[in-house]
Amino acid sequence: MVASIYKRRIKLQRRRRRIVRFIKLCLILLVIWGMGLAWFISFKPEPSSLDSQRQVDGIVALTGGVGRIEAGIEALNLRLGKRLLISGVNANLNTTTILNAYDSPLKHCENNDEQTCINLGRQALDTKGNAAETKNWAEENGFTSLMVITSDFHMPRALLELENTAPDLKVYPFVIKTQLKWSSIALEYTKYIYSLARYRIF
Repeated sequence: MVASIYKRRIKLQRRRRRIVRFIKLCLILLVIWGMGLAWFISFKPEPSSLDSQRQVDGIVALTGGVGRIEAGIEALNLRLGKRLLISGVNANLNTTTILNAYDSPLKHCENNDEQTCINLGRQALDTKGNAAETKNWAEENGFTSLMVITSDFHMPRALLELENTAPDLKVYPFVIKTQLKWSSIALEYTKYIYSLARYRIF
């Protein structure tokens, strides 16, 4: 009887120690995650200006945030690139609809044909898909240098995906400033860490 009680006590103590170790591990990971988030916010890319951009073969605007498509159209009008890819477009949209929505007419398209200047990528569902779509588009057009337009907090993950999908491409980031809620920033940071771990570790 005494031996049975003693064994139960030993099991309970071991179980408590395992729970305590698990809680400590979670707290350590949470602290590390929080420190990483602070770094992610402190070192976010500064907003870009079209005045200081170099000429490239192609321009890529990743959908999903305010200001990206407008910047892509403006860069195309400034002849900073030969063509514009808008990656991750809804299947129901076309070039004319997009230009009308943003009130951004094209100025230098060959024969005023929008299709010669703007291509709509409809396959990408996430940032990894954006990278694959961008790589295929660049290869089809023989482009080796690209201006990639996306928001400040999204840029690190976009560049990471492009680096791993198309390492031979020269990518010049064009950063759009955004105002995000803390929850959105934390989610973007977590996605970035996941992508970083996927490529660098696994």
